[in-house]
Amino acid sequence: MVQTGETIYGFQGQAYRIRERKGAGGEGTVYLTDQPGIVAKIYHNPTAVQERKLRCMLNKKIATKAPNGTSLIAWPKDILYQNGAFAGYTMPLIEAGKPIFTLYHDKSTREFFNDYNWTKSLCVAMNLAHLVDIIHNCDCVIGDMNPGNIIVHPNGLVSILDVDSFDITDPATGEHFKCGVGIPDYLAPELQHRRSLKDESSRFTKHTDEFSLAVHIFLLLFHYHPFLARSLKTYVQSSDVNQIDQNIANGVCPFVRPVNNVALPVGAPELSLLPPFLQEDFKRTFGYTALDSITKSAQRTSAKTWYEHLKALYGSLGTLMVPCGKNPEHYRRADQPCELCKAQARLDAWMTQQKGGAQNRQAANRQTAATNMAAKAPQPQPNPQPQPKPRKKSGGFYKFLLIAGILATLLGVWYAKESGSEQSRYERAVTLMNSGEYVEAIDIFEELADYEDSQDYLLLAKAGYVNEHLDREDTRTYWYLRELKDLSEGYREVYDTLYQWRVEFLAVNTEEDDETTNLSSASAQDKVYWHFKVTGGTPGAEADLYYQVFVTGEKAELDKFNEAYSNNSTGWIRAGFTLERSTTAYCRIYDENKELLGEKSIKIIK
Repeated sequence: MVQTGETIYGFQGQAYRIRERKGAGGEGTVYLTDQPGIVAKIYHNPTAVQERKLRCMLNKKIATKAPNGTSLIAWPKDILYQNGAFAGYTMPLIEAGKPIFTLYHDKSTREFFNDYNWTKSLCVAMNLAHLVDIIHNCDCVIGDMNPGNIIVHPNGLVSILDVDSFDITDPATGEHFKCGVGIPDYLAPELQHRRSLKDESSRFTKHTDEFSLAVHIFLLLFHYHPFLARSLKTYVQSSDVNQIDQNIANGVCPFVRPVNNVALPVGAPELSLLPPFLQEDFKRTFGYTALDSITKSAQRTSAKTWYEHLKALYGSLGTLMVPCGKNPEHYRRADQPCELCKAQARLDAWMTQQKGGAQNRQAANRQTAATNMAAKAPQPQPNPQPQPKPRKKSGGFYKFLLIAGILATLLGVWYAKESGSEQSRYERAVTLMNSGEYVEAIDIFEELADYEDSQDYLLLAKAGYVNEHLDREDTRTYWYLRELKDLSEGYREVYDTLYQWRVEFLAVNTEEDDETTNLSSASAQDKVYWHFKVTGGTPGAEADLYYQVFVTGEKAELDKFNEAYSNNSTGWIRAGFTLERSTTAYCRIYDENKELLGEKSIKIIK
């Protein structure tokens, strides 16, 4: 295992000193190095196949940077060896961006682009298509187009990570290094419902990339998944298959062609949002059936064509597409009303109709229940005997009427809830989910249990909530991610990244209360303070941490902190030194499993 501070070597002898850990995934851990802008990925269990694949990738010439210097692809730069054994590889550091799924929802897109309008989504889609075209021109297949590995920068440029999972064939030897992972919502129909993507029969190609690319572009421009369809049946047999996956396998995409018994999600823009030439691009890619999906795969719009067409549209903004006069975030075709406004109006009208219908049903049910209660109330009986002298009525009768009224109201509310249309509530939950109202949608889907594909949509709603709350994670984020991580490798990596314990050294100096002044050296007669901040862990969790403070050539003793640390808590470590010569002092902090979390050093002089 590589340790912080250790030096490992590249293929041609270049030395890299390992610094703090930046992130971790299923295959390996990424560390910063002493080389500016270079990080190292160290595999947990390196193999000879991985080494041969990286050698093949190093031999390929591929453009990895934009003209402004932004790294577009985390392409391998060197192969790393530890004590002569293959360990991993180096790649460019890519940061200052967000995963592309951040831009798949209206609200989170606005938060990412402070001055957002629809053209920003168009710009990102264009840059993504260009990046995929660059990769295809290098005879590489991405395969797993995981939205967590596609990073969008504030200027609209796009970068891609985890390129060591690409599907590549070595032209020199003919060896095939296949991609064996993928997220179902982005997989082409020929890869859906396979027992294993690692099997050679599950072959990723440029055409499967073209399908995945089209899904991402559609999500950027429409904010709806192209295979998210609304069922018009009163009842659909529940299954354990994700509805989007099933729709992809069967070609159920009502955006591009009519499909029996399904319609667009309420509030989704129609394909006429775009000019005809881009409509045709989506129709060529998504306009298939279960019977002809494979034969039509070669007809999919290529990454190059997507780039050219999106670039043409971007260049014609103001002519083909113009700003909407009602909503500054919207753009519309110059020859048509604003489709985004029409979609929002449809959603608002449907919500109003559902709300009014629910209120009317509740009122009718309350009236029915009250009538039934009144009919069951005791009626006065004929009495042939002489009536006694009238007397003041007791409060018991009025109490009975009051209790009967309350019971009638409660029964009416209960009856309205129990007898309300499941289909109506189902559609309302789907609409809420598509509108970003995930918590309410989740509550409804959980109540619907096995009605139609509520369980599948429940997972989608939880994924939507997680995607929108990654920057301000709360208890819900944790619980939903805990569930999703067992279903998706992408969410497992997000889970590990969010909830791994991390240590950031704020400063090292000679003052107990100074967390900002960072000294490069101190006197041996001084007391030295290492100030640090702890982040990570699940909400409310605490961690027992360990530390070492030592100088060059001295045995490093491991000590446990007296108190536990929680997310965003700070602390300091103090030490003094008696030296015979100038040297360096180190401070290291470890988690409860004795895994290194961070290290910082300072020169100690007489």
